[in-house]
Amino acid sequence: HRLRAGLPLEPVFDAWEARTPAAPMRDTSRTLGRALLRLVRRLFPDSPHLAEVAGLERPCRPIVLAAAAATSGIAPASLGRLVAYDDLQTVASASLKLLPLDPLDATSWVHDLLPEAERLATDVAPLTEPHHIPAPSAPQLDLWAQTHAHTTRRLFSA
Repeated sequence: HRLRAGLPLEPVFDAWEARTPAAPMRDTSRTLGRALLRLVRRLFPDSPHLAEVAGLERPCRPIVLAAAAATSGIAPASLGRLVAYDDLQTVASASLKLLPLDPLDATSWVHDLLPEAERLATDVAPLTEPHHIPAPSAPQLDLWAQTHAHTTRRLFSA
């Protein structure tokens, strides 16, 4: 599979998988990817990028987002900003469901992290090689995801 300029998707998918060690996190990303792909294929039914990604067995969210951005002409830095904001807002929203917080506090967290989101978006925008993809680590999140996958009480599900 190839997404842009004849570049194969498999190394990108492998790099994503290596940077997402917790199987429950990979499964959630694939669930989100499948739902997002359904939406963007409806918006852009003739997109060769989306058709190619749809050919993957279980496309993950980042690859679907990249295909959607390529299809709609979203620049890499803009996609980075969109993903960073979406992830920040998801965490802030979840915190309001789990903790007795003032919604303004959660909104402030997102606002205060926007400069960092901008820096990250700018840093990753020019990357084109899978081995250059950053690999930050969050071992505690991986452990929580694995524990949550084996509990009978569900907090969230994609």
